[in-house]
Amino acid sequence: MASAANKTVLDRATDLLMNFGEVLAVGLSGSRARNAADAYSDFDLVVFMPEEVPPEKHRRKCYHDAGFDDLPYFDIHCEAGVDDALMIDKYRCQIVWMSLPCVESYLEALNTDFDCDEFLPGGILQTVPLLDPDHVIDQLKSDVPPYCRARSEQRLKNHLRDAHASIYGQGWLEKAVQRGDYFSFRKHLDHMLDHFIICVFALNRTWYCEEKRLVTVLDDFELVPAHAGQRLNALLMHTGENADLSASLDDLKELFMELAALAQHHYPDVRFPLDWA
Repeated sequence: MASAANKTVLDRATDLLMNFGEVLAVGLSGSRARNAADAYSDFDLVVFMPEEVPPEKHRRKCYHDAGFDDLPYFDIHCEAGVDDALMIDKYRCQIVWMSLPCVESYLEALNTDFDCDEFLPGGILQTVPLLDPDHVIDQLKSDVPPYCRARSEQRLKNHLRDAHASIYGQGWLEKAVQRGDYFSFRKHLDHMLDHFIICVFALNRTWYCEEKRLVTVLDDFELVPAHAGQRLNALLMHTGENADLSASLDDLKELFMELAALAQHHYPDVRFPLDWA
């Protein structure tokens, strides 16, 4: 994050964003904030506004007036904000505009609305302030609640149940195995891996914020099936014995069986689906 090129990009981006007048704070998030960036990493900038996000026409005009007309995407609504992207010195900068009242309301709902996406609190906790005279970002970090047990239980139940229903009820993976259909198998496998990863984060009561390299991140958790990252990678790449779709499906079931057993041991008073054989 501290290289001369990075500093130039961040300085230019901060100068641009200050032209919007009512900006409360600007922070750097994503892999560059975690010092985990590679040659392909974007600059993820978070902009907090006192009320509403600047309207589309105003944002586009400010970008244009500052000489930024190369917008890879623009006005994408997500979670609790609006995404723009622009190019600065050949680097792509993702700008996430957020209304402070909206973010505060979102954080307040986390302990009661368990369907809320978990990227926002996780992202806030990793955000590095670039411009924050009133310590807005530090205050938001302190407002992120601990990952409560009730959320952990509910998300585990929901995602383990949905994964079980997909494998045994709908049977799409089994049908793909029978047909030797690698494309269909991979499509449904991706959904299963989403369930698995979310369950690992929930079991360890950690906000789900790591967008890249999730497979390797899993092995850092205390409560996770042994060598989960390596085993998931083999499933994704169809390497070794997993080149056989039938073996891949058996390994996937085994991973879920071990995960459900960990969840059951951790929460003995909660019923999880354990019949994955």
